[in-house]
Amino acid sequence: MDDSEGYCWKSVPPHHKDQYWRQWKIFFRWDDALPEDLVRAAYDRLAGTRYTALMHKLKKNRVQPIYVTDEAWRRYLQYWESEDFQARSRQATQNRNTEVEGPGTGPSKHGGGSVSFATTQERLADSSETPPSVNDLYLHLHTVNHDRTTFIDTRSERFYDRLQSARRRGGDPATPEQSVDDEAVYLNVAGECSKGRVYGLGSVGRKKRRYGTPGASTSQTPDVVPRAEFDVVAEQLRKVMNFMHQHLGMDMDEIGLAQQQPPPPPPTPPPHDQAMPPQIDPADPPQQGDNVGRET
Repeated sequence: MDDSEGYCWKSVPPHHKDQYWRQWKIFFRWDDALPEDLVRAAYDRLAGTRYTALMHKLKKNRVQPIYVTDEAWRRYLQYWESEDFQARSRQATQNRNTEVEGPGTGPSKHGGGSVSFATTQERLADSSETPPSVNDLYLHLHTVNHDRTTFIDTRSERFYDRLQSARRRGGDPATPEQSVDDEAVYLNVAGECSKGRVYGLGSVGRKKRRYGTPGASTSQTPDVVPRAEFDVVAEQLRKVMNFMHQHLGMDMDEIGLAQQQPPPPPPTPPPHDQAMPPQIDPADPPQQGDNVGRET
């Protein structure tokens, strides 16, 4: 890895991004019916997230990995110690600790941990017969132990009160479930926060703002990529990343960089009376029933 200026995904030179993309294609195959630019768009979105996580890990550990060149590592250390970076870091810390609802209310929180809101939404959908609504997702992420009753901070409780009031005003009291567009009401109450985000929904909120919601007006230009196709490709990429992480022992932030590492030494031959262990071909994923990477 020789992106000495690649402190973040945006600063990685385009030709290096193209190189990572070409290396990624070695691991991933997709339906020929899907255009490559659609797959590349989904890849770029996920690669940006992974690259950010990788740089955060490098900055935190301050241990030079084998795939980072000496020159790139020297530049990273220099940048992390610079006054500009330190000022940005202090500002980010201050922003995270801002008490949006006023002094004494505490900073905004959520109960999703390190898992993205989009992944949480997918898990809720897998565990239920119906897809979770924005209200379901919000209550799951902003209540203690996901009990849907005890809010984790003052802001989340006050916002939900406003949301319920708007929902009652916007629907027919006789048939509220059928007459209220929950997503439209949510987006109207939340408004648009900094950087185009929507309070309480994380990455899910950005997606809804980007593509719009049925029944809700938007002034944004429609995406050239159909939402359904884009999400299908992004989900396929996530599954491939998870599989490789679990079965091949690779950190997905390092895909595209692993080829630059020196090859491992050959295994020591076993004694003649001892059988060789089975070898796993990374290009041949384990099939259902194979006892690979599984606890017993």
